[in-house]
Amino acid sequence: MAKINKKELIDFFLMESAEHFEAIQNGLLVLERDPGNWSVIDELFRSAHTIKGSAAMVGFKNVAHIAHSLEDTLDQLRKGNITPEEKLVTFLLDFVEKFNGLINKNKRDLNEQETEDFEKILEENITSEQKQQESKEQTDESSAVKEGSETSEQTELAEEKTERVESATRKAILENADEKYNKTLDTSYSDEFIRIRLERLDNLLNLVGELITNKNRQTDRVHALKNLGVDLEYTKNRLMNIIKEFEEKYSYSMENLREMPAEDSTFADFSETEFDRYDDFNIFSRRLAEIGNDIVTIINDILTNFTYFTEETDYIGKITDSLQRNLTDIRMVPVDRLFNIALRTVRTASISENKLVNINLSGESIELDKSLIDALNEVIIHIIRNAVSHGIEDRKTRKKYGKNEEGIINLSASRESNIIVFEISDDGEGIDPTKLKDKAVELGILARYDADNMRADKVMDLIFHPGFSTKAGAGDVSGRGVGLDAVKKKIESLGGSIYVNSEKGKGTTFILNVPITLLIADYLVLRENKQLFSIPIIGVHETFEIHPDEIRKIGNHFFYEVRGDIYEIHDLGTLIKQTSQASFKEGNIGILVDGPRKSYVLTVDELIGRETAVTKKMGRFLSGLSYFAGANIGPQGEVRFIIDTIKLMEAKSGTITYKRDTGSEKKTKGINYISNSILVVDDSISVRKYLKKLLSDEYYVDEAVDGVDALRKLETKRYDLVITDLEMPSMNGYELIEHIRTIKGDNLTHIFVLTSRATEKHRMKAMELGANEFIIKPIREQSIMNKVKGVMIERANV
Repeated sequence: MAKINKKELIDFFLMESAEHFEAIQNGLLVLERDPGNWSVIDELFRSAHTIKGSAAMVGFKNVAHIAHSLEDTLDQLRKGNITPEEKLVTFLLDFVEKFNGLINKNKRDLNEQETEDFEKILEENITSEQKQQESKEQTDESSAVKEGSETSEQTELAEEKTERVESATRKAILENADEKYNKTLDTSYSDEFIRIRLERLDNLLNLVGELITNKNRQTDRVHALKNLGVDLEYTKNRLMNIIKEFEEKYSYSMENLREMPAEDSTFADFSETEFDRYDDFNIFSRRLAEIGNDIVTIINDILTNFTYFTEETDYIGKITDSLQRNLTDIRMVPVDRLFNIALRTVRTASISENKLVNINLSGESIELDKSLIDALNEVIIHIIRNAVSHGIEDRKTRKKYGKNEEGIINLSASRESNIIVFEISDDGEGIDPTKLKDKAVELGILARYDADNMRADKVMDLIFHPGFSTKAGAGDVSGRGVGLDAVKKKIESLGGSIYVNSEKGKGTTFILNVPITLLIADYLVLRENKQLFSIPIIGVHETFEIHPDEIRKIGNHFFYEVRGDIYEIHDLGTLIKQTSQASFKEGNIGILVDGPRKSYVLTVDELIGRETAVTKKMGRFLSGLSYFAGANIGPQGEVRFIIDTIKLMEAKSGTITYKRDTGSEKKTKGINYISNSILVVDDSISVRKYLKKLLSDEYYVDEAVDGVDALRKLETKRYDLVITDLEMPSMNGYELIEHIRTIKGDNLTHIFVLTSRATEKHRMKAMELGANEFIIKPIREQSIMNKVKGVMIERANV
């Protein structure tokens, strides 16, 4: 017989019982408003019955005993012996919450003292409730006898008839409720569920994350193969052209080569027009042509297979992405679980404060990761309690100010890009900013002068100061300001933010922004100051090229217009303190991203592209850098920090200075300057790949196959350095240098000549046309690295 894992059974019991306890609490709230809803009463009874049976199964005998007593109480409701009045519902809600809380806290059976306490509380309250109802019934019966003694016989007959009718009606309702409940248990129901531990689900998601990391690596390889395919296609075309020229020139007989030895009678019967005569050179040229054609055929087959391979890789990518989305969705649950808790909190707090309060809910279908739902429970409860206790006025005060006696709390959830926004508002007395400042001075938080000159939008932030409260005394429910520092810390620990708006006499609104941080998400990958970063794609609105002449300066702030709207503009490197002062340069890329309250433009050096990647939490390693939401791993194993654009602006301190750098270079419309950039021009693939590998770790390296290709790239891009060969087809190195210096009029771009021609004549010609360096092959790595570094330093100073 297999050994039973009792710990696993207990974990399942705790999870299942929590759901049944929540169902009981929600059902009691419905029952209070609709006492005649027998279907709900029946479901409450069944939930208690299930808890009792499950507890006994895992050996929690005392829990099962108390659940049995609760079941008996709910059975009294079923039978109509007690009615779900406000006092009874309040007691049962409190009892169930404490019972469930103790079980989940201790994760064990109740001890004898705990069992005795719960039993005593339940018995005393239910017995008291029954006695009150019996006394009420006796009083009603006595009054009925006094008022209608002369018609007692008729009354008795009428009551007997009514009782029979009510009994029949109640029986029919209960049977109908049983029928409805049994339908929900029908095994033919289309939706089927299983329970799964979050730990196992997270392990599965981690495996999918590794799969996606490898998919990205494969995609990178495919991109490299595509580039090789382009080079291969170029080489194939060159080979075909050379073979064609060679074949046309040498393949067939030339007049002076067609004479055959007289003694060879093999071709005696053929005239020169009927059979070609070949010598060894002709034979060699034909074989070269045949081999060349074979090579071209093989290259075509390789390129075809590249296409198939790319299509299959794309298909695997789509399946992986679909798997990732579906697994991520499994963890998502509706926020109505939070809303149910808020509903119960409003009820309990309003009874405690003797106030009339109603709550309006919207956005219940919004989904959030279960771990975030659990983390937000106490936050929502705390703010709701504060709103009831000291946001909503008592009935007398509300009536005095012309308000409805019933106070209103609104709780809504909505999604904005990668943020879930919770708004909790009340129509109470609001927060008096003068009282806040006076209290801050009294507590020594602010000096009188600072308080009097404090910006209006900063005053409300005082309520988040530890220990801050304007309340004169403490009550059963927390006052506004008490514990809100803990609420703020909790929200910030989730990577979110909290704001408060209040108007005296009108009410207060708390706005909670909670980011949706998924284990696997889409990111925009970018480069800033030679370092790679990622931004969640869901928080990106638009990307575009920056033109410094269009930036407007107002005071110490810079602004940029995007599609008719004005946004503040900042440089990423300066915000993350890579540089102390930045300049907005021609060719910088602008990204319109989410901000704390409004979007803003973030400038970067280069956009790499969009990529699905795994989100890695950094823990204490980045605890002091709140604007880093974690990191992900690139296809080459490089670490890329994830930028939280909202936290990035919140962490900005003091005034950041920028300058608009239009540069001293000649500007041509449509030309994009790339800083720390090199263009390598050589018809040899080997040389181009070697130089790119040597230099690309520190610089942006682009390639051109000859002078014509280089000029085509120079039409849209401006580089710091051009490294060119001399001998190339279409346009040689001398012609390229002359075109750059004379025709384009560019005397700022550095030009290195890299050639195997070592004569002084070649060097003098290159320098005369405008080259800055003349380097002879083979390449000495350290030498060329030092020369390139010198150019980049000089260009940076310019």
